[in-house]
Amino acid sequence: VKQSLVWKNLNPSRKLILSMNLSEKQLLNDKLADELRRIAKKYRVANNDFCLEIGEFVLFGRTDSVRNNIFKLKQAGFLVGINSYGLEANSIAMLEKIEIDVIKLDKDFLSRAKDNFVLGGVMAMLKKYTEKKGAFIVAEGIENEEEAALAAGFDIDYAQGYYFGTPKSVK
Repeated sequence: VKQSLVWKNLNPSRKLILSMNLSEKQLLNDKLADELRRIAKKYRVANNDFCLEIGEFVLFGRTDSVRNNIFKLKQAGFLVGINSYGLEANSIAMLEKIEIDVIKLDKDFLSRAKDNFVLGGVMAMLKKYTEKKGAFIVAEGIENEEEAALAAGFDIDYAQGYYFGTPKSVK
């Protein structure tokens, strides 16, 4: 959070969102939303400058504790994302049960959807879902120009991967 403030001050005209993966242990902690609100308040950062990513979306359907935490985070104004979204059991049905702001597609999802009628239809449905909900899709693992073009072909505006650059130190 401290480092994101430094970057924000260096780029005041840009919207900077700090994305953090939440572990299963964190998602099961009933004090999670309160603790994150406290941190945001301490550093005077808006809650919607955080995107809290759920790596194991199937956890959402398993326990009331996880569902309650996600709802509390959303009520507090934090952005909630799904990291490495694929076609796990019930993943599509679960989208209607929670307000998701960001869907980060599993690295292989687009390449499989390219030549698969059903997955191509799922991709179109996800795009419509995010447009309707005011959310967005991020293509993960873009490694080359072909994969970037594939993401663009599915009308995905955001992508991440080595094609755009390697991870950098804070400096």
